Formats: sequence, C-alpha cells, structure tokens
Amino acid sequence: MLRADDNVSELTARTNDEGWATIFVEWLKISKLLARTPVFIFSVGGGNLEKNISPNLVMALQHAKTVGGQDHGRRWA
Repeated sequence: MLRADDNVSELTARTNDEGWATIFVEWLKISKLLARTPVFIFSVGGGNLEKNISPNLVMALQHAKTVGGQDHGRRWA
C-alpha cells in the first residue's frame, strides 16, 4: 500500500517547491499508480475546482481515474 504521508520529507518538499494544489497528483504520478489500484481519500469538505475547495484532492482523483484507479473517496459533512 502506498501512502502519501509515508515520506513526510517528500510531502513537505513538494508543498514548498510545487505548491499545495498539485501535491497529491504529482506524488501519484511518480508512485507508479496502476489500473485498479484503490485510491482512498477522506474529506470533510469534499472538493470543487471551480470554488477552489480542496483542488489537491480533486486533481488526485482525476489522475487516478485516468489511469484506471478505483475512486474510494468519501465526504462527511
């Protein structure tokens, strides 16, 4: 199982270098995400690119879907 928080140093460096909006999608691109790989995202606010709500999560799920990953995102309000 791959977890974005397994390497906190990489996570903080990516945030510093690339910005918060693309942190997870860029990590997924180099993590060798395969088709049918489950992608779990837990969010309280959901996501919406137009309203700039958690664009980092939305773009990560969009990328996962393009490579055939399974979206298991959940939103609690």
